[in-house]
Amino acid sequence: MSLLKPIRLGLRVLSRYPGMTAVSVLALALGIGLTTTMFSIVYGAMLKGLPFDEPDRIVLVQRNNLAEGLRQMDVSLHDYVDWQRDQLTLGLVLATFLSRSLAILLFQVEPRDTSIFSTIVVVLVATGLAACLVPARRASHIDPMIALRYE
Repeated sequence: MSLLKPIRLGLRVLSRYPGMTAVSVLALALGIGLTTTMFSIVYGAMLKGLPFDEPDRIVLVQRNNLAEGLRQMDVSLHDYVDWQRDQLTLGLVLATFLSRSLAILLFQVEPRDTSIFSTIVVVLVATGLAACLVPARRASHIDPMIALRYE
């Protein structure tokens, strides 16, 4: 009986001010709708995971052209492949030309020795893999929810 009295009073006040009632119902509906939408986004993206294999490897690559006033431009796959090829070519050309100036610092080693270049490449790749593997292995043992709370 005690709960029925305040409900009747609330309905009587709402019926006296229909404009305020409409605004209140609209605000309540928007609040519930936005809360549901935000929960769906957070649940889908963070808790459930993205619908991709290895979503942590997805990156966004952009370029800019400040001469034309373009700050963000998309990069096509062909541009990316060209950049990779050019980077390798430039690295090999620089290594070849710089080997002449480094010949002074080398002791009993030819500056264009392919076995030395190959060994250096293997050592650098192994170092890079170790530098990536150690933090990745450590991160794989951490609960994602704990990591998200820490940030």
